[in-house]
Amino acid sequence: MKELGAGVLFVFLWASASVATKLGIQSCPPLTLAALRLVGAGVLLCGYVYGVRRRYPLPAGGQWPRLAVLAFLNTTVYLGAYVLALRTVPAGLASLFVAINPLLITLFSAGLLRRRVAATEWLGLLLALAGLGLCAVPVLRAGVGGAAGGLWLLGGGMVSYSLGSVLFARFALPLPTLVVNAWQVLLGGVALVPLIGWLGGGGPVVPGARFWGALGWLVGPVSIGAVQLWLRLLARDAVDAGKWLYLVPLVGYGLAYALLGEPITGWAMGGTAVALAGVAIGRVRRS
Repeated sequence: MKELGAGVLFVFLWASASVATKLGIQSCPPLTLAALRLVGAGVLLCGYVYGVRRRYPLPAGGQWPRLAVLAFLNTTVYLGAYVLALRTVPAGLASLFVAINPLLITLFSAGLLRRRVAATEWLGLLLALAGLGLCAVPVLRAGVGGAAGGLWLLGGGMVSYSLGSVLFARFALPLPTLVVNAWQVLLGGVALVPLIGWLGGGGPVVPGARFWGALGWLVGPVSIGAVQLWLRLLARDAVDAGKWLYLVPLVGYGLAYALLGEPITGWAMGGTAVALAGVAIGRVRRS
């Protein structure tokens, strides 16, 4: 029951990230917003770990390279691509792309963790992916300006995050998930700062309720709360955790509709039904 609650809360928080980011980049350049989010969350987490709790040791020398790899894949590449894509891709469609993570996690797990993938899991993963693809049809037909490039960025970011998720399970660092999260967020954010100038992501920040609200939500509930829940789910089973990501687009579409006015079409509803069927089939092996 605890894992069910953790999964449901993770889905809501992770789905809200696309809406909060979409609102945030209206007042702040994308990469600047991402860097502020990561560095802010990293400083808070490290301050809590080493200033409040004071019972966690610093990572050992041999653990730093692995933490750097996780930071690069799970934060720098993933979040950098994600926020850049949201300049042109609707928030609902961005949350949809999260659903390819379980398929990629399954593939990477088969190669890196030597985990056998059951036939029902393959069928469920592919069926869910097909259903989520149906949800994307209206946006692709509409030819949203720059959406194609944004989709490539999102796809690359998902590959990076999925690989990082499997490597987290493979590395099995003898550190609390709170410590791993603190350092991968802080290191990933610091690595993102030089990219702001290099990729032309600089520009003025317009402070206001929208900016501070979006940044605060992304730093606290998303970067700290949701990532902690995700690492907890990953620690039990990387592939089983990935199946929660199928529900993120469904919640994401609902939040984007309610808060941003993005439409929910018949394609989206039909695709949702197919995706949920895929999730059910993919979980047969676990029942």
